[in-house]
Amino acid sequence: MMDKTIYEEMYNNLSPIEKEATAYHEAGHTFFMVSCGLPYAKTTIIPSEIGIGNVSFMNIKKPIPIPLRNAVNSLVAGPLAEKKFYKEKGYDDLSEEAAEYIEDIFDGYAEYGDIVKCNMAKYDIVDCLYITDEKYIRSRMASLEIMLDNSNVWRDITKIAERLIEKKTINKKDLKELGVLCDLF
Repeated sequence: MMDKTIYEEMYNNLSPIEKEATAYHEAGHTFFMVSCGLPYAKTTIIPSEIGIGNVSFMNIKKPIPIPLRNAVNSLVAGPLAEKKFYKEKGYDDLSEEAAEYIEDIFDGYAEYGDIVKCNMAKYDIVDCLYITDEKYIRSRMASLEIMLDNSNVWRDITKIAERLIEKKTINKKDLKELGVLCDLF
């Protein structure tokens, strides 16, 4: 485990646009994890050994069943929200970079399936046989992109991202204060 000051330095070295993009990325994960019924704990844009940002689950005692579409939605929503953020801000080159990152998922989609299994190890994912089916994952991503174009969904993701930029770490209480997904808590 690295020293906490290294992570703080990593965060301080991010450009404002990188911090904002990270907030939107994590807000995308958060919105869809919570809306899919995953046991949410907190979201942060502070770098750690896990990555630049991360969404944490509550500790659970036994696996809970989660449809595969919810698992895939939760995991791919981050890069899709980041891509949309860049595009809306007029950073077409960075939007393309995010799109390339998404395509990298499909260059090794069997490995992506392993990532889903690893990240969702505490959950009993229904329909696991589709987990490495590229067509299935692409169809889920296409559906998510349509959802992100919904003004209410994007408004809520923006609220989450703005709170992340302000506080760096948020939890259920913040989502309630923002009026985001309140009926799910």
